[in-house]
Amino acid sequence: MPRKSLPRARIQGNLDGLCGVYAVVNSVRNISPKRLNGDQEKELFRQLIGLLGKEDRLEDALCNGMTVQPLGRLIDAASAFLQATHGTRLGRQLAFRKAPEGLQQFWDAIVEHLDEHGPGSVLLGLGGKHDHWTCVGTMSENTITLIDSDGIRRIHRKHCTVADAKGVRHHVLWPTQTYLLHADT
Repeated sequence: MPRKSLPRARIQGNLDGLCGVYAVVNSVRNISPKRLNGDQEKELFRQLIGLLGKEDRLEDALCNGMTVQPLGRLIDAASAFLQATHGTRLGRQLAFRKAPEGLQQFWDAIVEHLDEHGPGSVLLGLGGKHDHWTCVGTMSENTITLIDSDGIRRIHRKHCTVADAKGVRHHVLWPTQTYLLHADT
C-alpha cells in the first residue's frame, strides 16, 4: 500500500505577520556603521516586539501584519537602540508623500537613495503577489535584490508596478509606504 505523503511543514513566518519587524532588523544589520552581534540582534528584536505589545498591537501584527505608521515607530525604536549601543541614529522619511508619476520616478528615487546610503537603507512596502515588508539590498536598471525574511531574493522590474497589479506586473511597489533610512553618527 503506497504511503500517503505528509503535508509540508509550516515554517517560521508562514503564519505570522512579523515581516515588518524582520525588515527593520535586517535594515539595521546592514545600515549600521558598526555590525551588531547576535545578542544585539536578539535584543533589538525583543525590544521591537515589546513595543508592539506596549501599543497593544502585537496580536494584530502577528496575525495581520502592520501598516506604515507602526513600522515607522519600530524604526524610531531601532534608532534609539542603535543610539544606545553604537552611538548611531537612524533618520527616516517616506519615499513619497503622494504617488509618483510612474514606476520610473519611483525606481530612480530608490536607486539614488541606495547609491548614497547603501544596502539596507530602504524598507519597501510590497503588495500584489506579496503583502510584505522587506529590505532592499541593491537595485539595478532591471532588478531589485532583497534582504528578505521570507526568502524573496529578487524582483524583476518587468513584473513591477506602482499602480494596480495586472497581468505580469504582479509586484506592487508602494511608494507612499516605503521608508528611506540613513545612519547619523
